[in-house]
Amino acid sequence: MGTLIGACGAGARRGSTFPDVAVPAEINATNYLAATRIYHGLAIADPERAALRTRIVGHLSKQTAAIVASEDYDGAVDHFLQMTTLLAPEEFEQTRLPSGLRKIALYLHKEGSRRGDEGRVLAALYVLRKLEPSRPRWSAEYAEVAKWGRSARRNVSNVLDRFTQLVRVWDEHARLTPATEVLASLAELHVARRQGVLRAVREGKAGELARLRLLPSQITRAAPLDIASLYLQHGEIAPAIARIRSMKSGAHETERLLAILDIANKNDSEGLDALAELAEAFRQSRPEVATGVCRLGLRRAPADARFPACLARAAAERGDFAQSTGWYGVAIRRAPTVRNLYDEALDRLNEFIRAGLFDSDPTQARAMAREAEQILHQRNRRWPREPASVPSERLQFLVGVLEMNAGNADEALRRFRRSLKIRETPTALRQLGLLLYRTGQSRAAAGRLRRALDITPGVTLANAVQRAEILEHLGDAFRAADEKDKAQRMYRQALELWSSAGSQLRGRPLAMSQARRGVLLQRLGRDKDAHVAFRDAMSTAPSWRETYASILSHLVVSDPDVAFAEEVFRRAQRGLTLEPEWKVYFALWVQAIGGRAGKNPTNEVNTTLQDMAKSESWWGQLARFGTGTLPFADLLKSAADVGQETEAHFYEGTRLMARGDVPGAQRQFRRVVAMRMVSFYEFMMARELGDGLTGADLRGGRVRGERLRKEN
Repeated sequence: MGTLIGACGAGARRGSTFPDVAVPAEINATNYLAATRIYHGLAIADPERAALRTRIVGHLSKQTAAIVASEDYDGAVDHFLQMTTLLAPEEFEQTRLPSGLRKIALYLHKEGSRRGDEGRVLAALYVLRKLEPSRPRWSAEYAEVAKWGRSARRNVSNVLDRFTQLVRVWDEHARLTPATEVLASLAELHVARRQGVLRAVREGKAGELARLRLLPSQITRAAPLDIASLYLQHGEIAPAIARIRSMKSGAHETERLLAILDIANKNDSEGLDALAELAEAFRQSRPEVATGVCRLGLRRAPADARFPACLARAAAERGDFAQSTGWYGVAIRRAPTVRNLYDEALDRLNEFIRAGLFDSDPTQARAMAREAEQILHQRNRRWPREPASVPSERLQFLVGVLEMNAGNADEALRRFRRSLKIRETPTALRQLGLLLYRTGQSRAAAGRLRRALDITPGVTLANAVQRAEILEHLGDAFRAADEKDKAQRMYRQALELWSSAGSQLRGRPLAMSQARRGVLLQRLGRDKDAHVAFRDAMSTAPSWRETYASILSHLVVSDPDVAFAEEVFRRAQRGLTLEPEWKVYFALWVQAIGGRAGKNPTNEVNTTLQDMAKSESWWGQLARFGTGTLPFADLLKSAADVGQETEAHFYEGTRLMARGDVPGAQRQFRRVVAMRMVSFYEFMMARELGDGLTGADLRGGRVRGERLRKEN
């Protein structure tokens, strides 16, 4: 059945709208998207809908504390919306709101008030007054903010400006909390804006509108469509018809819109056809409206493949790759003989890959890839002589990369080998060789990488870059296998290729080539030249995090150069876009370099960790560990998953390394390697440090540790 079923667990039951799908008894990261697809297909009156909503919100609310602690305001708004989007307009009135909304609503109220973010504050207050009706404070404050918004704009002379500002505020309020009364208030503002424009025209004040490069006719014609969009976004047709009809526009476009809405409001085949047409009309310009229409169609006709297909297209338009693929899977199970659906889904998958699939959430990306695998398998089974747009070897490779990023090295190895069995490609060979190297199979890695090099031509710039990467990986594999002469030869060849390619590269690709040159130069013992290359990389892409991450992570495992590491750290801190968690990681890496050299970190590193330690997020706890105020046992206890456990063990290893406790540090690094999070910087650094960690490498071991303690 693919990922729509997900990991249901004991106690799962069949959904009334999706009779072929088990409703998960417990929601987790693996089945969350599948559960939301089931949920949005359930009728409003279905008792399973409320029960499933409680489980979904319960899952989401487990993430609330970390999101609030991270102080990511926009992320908090998205998190709030994930919960409120589960409620239809009438459910805000008829249903007790999920208690899991309280904490995130309180945060939005506090932070939104500080920012003067009117619409989001109104949404938070609306939820709080529904959750706590016995506390009159919330209702009073809600009324006060709503009243203030109108009175504060009373002196805005331009009627269009005045109402447009209010519409924007209430549009955000309605997006986050689309209760019936909120939608009605926003619709009234659209009507009032239209009436204000008509009045300005009658009174000869159209010049006010002309300054905004808008014609009065444009504004008056847009109002009915805006109101229709407002209601359709939430699956409401009858209120849209009533409100538009009350405007008594008489315009041809409005009458035509009303005719379509009247048909769509009918619960029969003609009504379903009208819904499908409306959804397609809005899909590209307003995908959120298409989503609302398609959810309504799905609730009316669960077996109609047009509506999950429509939801798949709308999700793709808004960049929700995993959900899009999941909905295509639902549509195909509804219409398994419609070949166009398979091809459309696979064409979309190609788009997703080009758009940077690998950067998405690992759990969701893996679910998406598995759903795509099911789609491709069924398509090839039904039409074996017609090649699909996504070859099987490409999909196997994709799943392998996702498994590798998620820490499932054995499954990733299996997928890469399966891809190569179907068709040998340089990309799959390179990735397999890299994974073999990272999992300690250096000689096997060298064999795969040699083969990748053999079948990668050196004709184009892209080929030259690929060959440079393969040669560097091959050098690493030879170095790990203690074949130093071969490693040095590979590094020299890679350096030559990067140097010749650099003149043809610009921007981030150039910065990447300069950073790789720096690593290779240092591997070849040319430290001064390496520093020049690293500085060139930072100058070429001064705001690109990856530049600093690749340089600092390399410096952690090289001969410790504290002065240069601190220079890189200072330049990274200047980037206004550097996320707080990366400030912590970079500070901890410089701290580790200082520990290896027997030097205390600079005030700048300490200050960064102290500032970041105020957060309750995971990176805040890492910062407290870095300042010495959080014991390792407490840090490890607070780790929420294997990725965070990997980080905890690595940074405990670097702490022990700084103290000169070689055996203790090695034990921690071995634990990091055993966790197999092969795409983590911490894994790669632990592998390097753990392999060669000796008293000599640590420059005096316990003696240096004693010196540090005396200095402190």
